[in-house]
Amino acid sequence: MQYELSDINELLKNSKISYIFSDKCPITVKECPDLDHAFQDTNLNIVIKEGNNFASCLGCYLDKDEDRIHISGSCSARISRKKGYNSFINIILFYFAIETGVRYITADTNTKSRPLMEKYLNADCSDDYIEPFYDNNCTVDTEDTNTRLIVERNLMKLINKFTEKMKSKTKSKSKTKSKSKTKSKSKTKSKSKTKSKSKTKSKSKSFKN
Repeated sequence: MQYELSDINELLKNSKISYIFSDKCPITVKECPDLDHAFQDTNLNIVIKEGNNFASCLGCYLDKDEDRIHISGSCSARISRKKGYNSFINIILFYFAIETGVRYITADTNTKSRPLMEKYLNADCSDDYIEPFYDNNCTVDTEDTNTRLIVERNLMKLINKFTEKMKSKTKSKSKTKSKSKTKSKSKTKSKSKTKSKSKTKSKSKSFKN
């Protein structure tokens, strides 16, 4: 199955994760001031939200003449750490490229971002700049069949991760409510028994008199 962005939106309904496309990254000034310049020349920004909070963003330059989207920079808020958002945002970019008919995703990666692109987007990376653009060391071919299968598999792993967290929280709340109800019932029974004993004693006294 070839997923579309609308399918991903549907899959995310059972999580607290959502994404938007924006003209700029809303968290660079506060969270990544040293990277603010990297986002200045972007014309495509993808932003991940956790509830109502901005968690992560990816700044890109879409160049249809070169048939590619170049990743200029990424920024993550503190709430996004170790949650898979950086990987997920790259996958969103992948499906956006497919839907807009753009074949390549390129990036000049560092030691931190390169493994993510290789693992989640099946990127072809090198220690040197790659032709024909020579401003990137990683290239993703969105039309490659094997790449699409790998990205789809990674997408589902992340979706399951996001939705499992919500299920776990829901179960936890349900158990807490259940315990609360049980305690409430126990207290009610206890009060009922106390009242019953009190009435019995009262009747006993009346009988003696």
